[in-house]
Amino acid sequence: MFDPKSQNSLLRLRTELNDCCYEPKMKDYISTMIIRIMNYPKKTTEPHHYIKMMAQNKIMMVWYPMSVPFLNRNYNVPIQIYIMKHVPYEPPQIFLEVVSGSAANASNKDIDTKTNRIMTNSLKNWNQYSVIENVLDEIFQSFSRVFPIYKKKTNQ
Repeated sequence: MFDPKSQNSLLRLRTELNDCCYEPKMKDYISTMIIRIMNYPKKTTEPHHYIKMMAQNKIMMVWYPMSVPFLNRNYNVPIQIYIMKHVPYEPPQIFLEVVSGSAANASNKDIDTKTNRIMTNSLKNWNQYSVIENVLDEIFQSFSRVFPIYKKKTNQ
């Protein structure tokens, strides 16, 4: 579990960032971004961060279980937030995690159903002054308006 007040958690995060492709001057920015994601309140369980390979670069990915209301209940809708090499000059890439037997809802216009990539206005208009909480707020609002996942019908 990640505790941003814990020296061990912060030290582990800094060590992991040293293994990634980010410019040294950006590591404080990225660690702050990860902490802000981890502390974003609309979650069902604790998020986790990992090192991932993307386009031959090691980058950080945060798995975030967003709590989304639907039909008078809250559902766990996991998203994957990839913090790209040239952050903050390029937006994070965010994907809906879809499990077997379900699919992205084509009615939600913020999701590319072929790739499950989430592209809200704040991601499309991202700039170096953008704030990750605004992106997460917009994703939450989008998912609350049009639930992002549906269960596939099985042929019997």
